[in-house]
Amino acid sequence: MDTPASQWVTSREFGRVAFGPGRIAATDWTSEWKPAKKRTTRVRWLTFPGEVYVHGLFEETGEWLRSASTDRPRFTAGHIDVLDPAVLKAVLATTTTTRPVPGGLTRHDGVITVGALYELDPSLRLGIDLKPNRAERKIKIAWRLWFGKDRLVRRVRATWTEPVDRKIPDQSHRVDLRVTGWGGKVEITRPPADLVREADENGVAPRELPVPLHPVR
Repeated sequence: MDTPASQWVTSREFGRVAFGPGRIAATDWTSEWKPAKKRTTRVRWLTFPGEVYVHGLFEETGEWLRSASTDRPRFTAGHIDVLDPAVLKAVLATTTTTRPVPGGLTRHDGVITVGALYELDPSLRLGIDLKPNRAERKIKIAWRLWFGKDRLVRRVRATWTEPVDRKIPDQSHRVDLRVTGWGGKVEITRPPADLVREADENGVAPRELPVPLHPVR
């Protein structure tokens, strides 16, 4: 059954990734989403090893919310960490078709399960913050990856359905991610200290926030 247009949520995400020696050093990610007939919500995340900063929760003060995090900076589309060599290897192992496409690119198509990705990354979560159970690990993610002649990712497309909190109907997702600017210089800095509020200050805890503390994966 098709989802009524009144239940659609259109989102747009964009940002930058800074690299360190053999890893992602930081990400600067902005999400904009607009439920049908409602105003657009805009939230920005800065992620560094061990901490996350979120902007857009305190419109009256413009403050950032800082939270300690065991998660590492990453760059994902449809739960696929496209800059993790081990994840890319596992995803490409499920390739069903490969073909050249305009622009000198090569496109790979395939399907991988949430369980296969979870084995590589136990921090993977569904919905708001759900550790995938046995049934959910069977969820299939249909994917497409475009690579340049330099074998760097240029585009990722993924479609799948997953639960939000197991109390409401599952949500269908479609992600189309473009990657540009390989080799460019990127510097991502932390917000000024006087504009930062700690996540546990005044009783505010991550689970009570209206948005996740990490960019939607």
